[in-house]
Amino acid sequence: MGWQKPLLTRSTELQQWVQRWLDNPEKDQQLVVDDGVLWLQQRGGQIFALSVLTVNAPLDEAFLERALQLSAPALRFFGRDAAALAAQENHLLLMLRLRETHADAVCEQLESLLNQRDAWQSMLQQQRNKAATHGAVPLHSLAFLPRGNHG
Repeated sequence: MGWQKPLLTRSTELQQWVQRWLDNPEKDQQLVVDDGVLWLQQRGGQIFALSVLTVNAPLDEAFLERALQLSAPALRFFGRDAAALAAQENHLLLMLRLRETHADAVCEQLESLLNQRDAWQSMLQQQRNKAATHGAVPLHSLAFLPRGNHG
């Protein structure tokens, strides 16, 4: 598969946002990074980072099946830092349990999640495009086939 680790430079804004949340983790915090929502939440004594995957189509069963097939390569590539793929309502999310909870470590883990989000979105778009091109042939295109080869 085409997994790559894009580089994300750490911004002062991200570090400040993380520190504010670590000072008051009872409330979920959201931030928009590169046109995507990222948020931190604490549940059951664990801290999680989540990111919404932007998919420009409804999530049908076939698409979800293809998306789940990408989980194994993602796990092999990102190892223990791999985010889990989850479906919530009509959205796909990446969820990462944060192992370390000091500001610098949280920023590093968030950067990993954002890089994974970018890789997932690229791969999901490729999957969506493949599915669209392997669909039924429109009837009007049959006019371009040689005589006698209309199905």
